[in-house]
Amino acid sequence: MLKQESNPLIGAYFNFKETYFKKASLLLIVLPYLGFNWRELVLSPFYSVPAIATLLFTILIIELLFKLLLKLFTKQEVWLSVIISAILIVFFYGNYLVDPIFNLFHKNWGIIFRGKSIVFFLLALVIAMQYYIVVKRKNNYQYLNVFLILFSVVTFSFKHDPNEEHLKDILTIKNAYKPITTKGSKPVILIITDEYNSPNNLYRLTKDSSVFEFSSQLKKEGWQVKDSAYSYETSTINSVGSIFNFNLSHDASYAKMSMGTIGAKKLRHAALIDSINKKGISFINFGIFDMGTTKAYSQLYIYPKSFTEQFLLYSCYLFAMRSGKELNGKKGLGKNEIIMEHNKYFVYHLKDELKQVPHNSFVYVHLFMPHAPLQFEPEFKRKELKNLNDYVQYWHFCNTKLSGLLKELTQNNQYRIILTGDHGLRGMPTNPHATFTAYYGFDSTAIQKVKSVQDIGSLINGAF
Repeated sequence: MLKQESNPLIGAYFNFKETYFKKASLLLIVLPYLGFNWRELVLSPFYSVPAIATLLFTILIIELLFKLLLKLFTKQEVWLSVIISAILIVFFYGNYLVDPIFNLFHKNWGIIFRGKSIVFFLLALVIAMQYYIVVKRKNNYQYLNVFLILFSVVTFSFKHDPNEEHLKDILTIKNAYKPITTKGSKPVILIITDEYNSPNNLYRLTKDSSVFEFSSQLKKEGWQVKDSAYSYETSTINSVGSIFNFNLSHDASYAKMSMGTIGAKKLRHAALIDSINKKGISFINFGIFDMGTTKAYSQLYIYPKSFTEQFLLYSCYLFAMRSGKELNGKKGLGKNEIIMEHNKYFVYHLKDELKQVPHNSFVYVHLFMPHAPLQFEPEFKRKELKNLNDYVQYWHFCNTKLSGLLKELTQNNQYRIILTGDHGLRGMPTNPHATFTAYYGFDSTAIQKVKSVQDIGSLINGAF
């Protein structure tokens, strides 16, 4: 057998094996994650050669610093390797497991674990597994590293969407602006109720005429109602992005755009906001997306706003950022609790918020209801969306809350209001393109020109 010292190449091989196959490697831990998201990085609106070069250089520097740390603390090398690599594994891959673990315990045993608790559980589990595999196996990371290399090959070969390279540049998609004019000088409020299904569609499925009670009540109170309004989009960010850019949805390629692309290219540069600002109209954002130069009231939707965030999109980073924010004086809320608190705040306090709004203004309010989670505690205890009946129960409850809110807003006839769903219910026998709209203080002739939810932006622009 050739000795390691007999040949420089053999010596280099053994050194490489000792360093990368028998020792922990942060680079190998990150590599599969990078491979899985590589295509999205390259095709993202934030991509540039300097950005990707900086990312790769940073990963290599961190790997070298990690190796240096292990050399400096030889006696603690095993536990440093176990703890640091476990943290990195959970950071990059833990987010994939949070929802499945939550659903497993909640649906089967009614036990609710917060996302943070699940992350710490995963961290303890990975440390325990490494202790067994590495410490009990003479500190050898060879098995894990070989797996990570093979996993990297698979992820770099993985193709998310075979047509994604052929998508149009979103900036080349022309809007379908409609020159709609409507009388009035009062502030305009757009209230989007997320995943609100059409009463007509629900009636066809349930044969329950009570689904028309809310719309009938609105009509009596002076609203103009469409019990079935068409939405091109079945995704919230696509629908909102289209509304605020005078209907991009007539081009089928728009529906295939990523959240990052819509957020960076269309929400940040919303044509509707630019148009009304030029007219001296203020834009007030009580929504769930950053719009123009305004921040979302609650970041319910997680989407990237930079190259770094694009890279970390599927890690625990954005999850931790959302969980770490305070909402209505409460900290450390889980995703479902954040959604519920956002909804409750605007159902009960929108009227107070509007007192601070300038007269010449357009207000965007987004209620993440009757979208799941079906939860508005203590009045509506959390309910799993298992069938259409579960949704209809929460849909009726939401109508009750909306009814009270709208009565407050119309009490002194101070505002022009548009109430609309962004799309219908998905994942059920319902039509996800069928939703509901109602208008208060708008000309009927102007409303007739609104052929889809995505045309509402044209109506709002014409209102000023």
